[in-house]
Amino acid sequence: MLPDDILFGKLKAIGGLPAAEYSFSPDFIQFPCKVKTANAKIIDLCLLHFSAAPPYQTYFNRILLLDEILEIEPSELTLAHDLRMESMLVDEVRMSFYPFMVKTRIGELLLYDGTTHFVSKGEVKGSDIECQVPFSHDAKYKVVDVSFNDITYVIGKWDSRFDELFSKYRTMLNNSKAASAGRLESKADKYVPSNTIFKQLWNWIKGK
Repeated sequence: MLPDDILFGKLKAIGGLPAAEYSFSPDFIQFPCKVKTANAKIIDLCLLHFSAAPPYQTYFNRILLLDEILEIEPSELTLAHDLRMESMLVDEVRMSFYPFMVKTRIGELLLYDGTTHFVSKGEVKGSDIECQVPFSHDAKYKVVDVSFNDITYVIGKWDSRFDELFSKYRTMLNNSKAASAGRLESKADKYVPSNTIFKQLWNWIKGK
């Protein structure tokens, strides 16, 4: 099923993430949201998945089709769109570990692994997040895991509107890649504890 113009407008307002540049999957965009199903059930932690070909991901454990959905609305658990974009750009620090760290408005550091759609399963809201901060092994952070098993995937079809949106999101990522390096560099020293071996190594890497 294809989204009508009203639903497509809601999706654009929420903002989505495109498939990674080197993904083996067909092109897709995912939009985090909360949905109301045809049987009036409210489900949070949903990803509306629109792809140019039928998805084959084996980790999709909870699946609905778009024609089973009556309404969608933004989820309070969704990370802001610009931060979701930034989560796609983090570097791998060891095999299959892409640390993405954010700071809450009360100063708590939360750590995620790679592309991040949802801030938590309910204990923290998207509005509680202030900004992204550089990852440090020595920082005091809380690891947050919203697993594939926690997410309901809603599958919809793809048309030319998504081609345009996919291209727009890829351009945004490319532009953000260069800008984010400078922003995180300026924040880095604040989150790397002083008087540690890691600090000395960090200074040596930065040429200090």
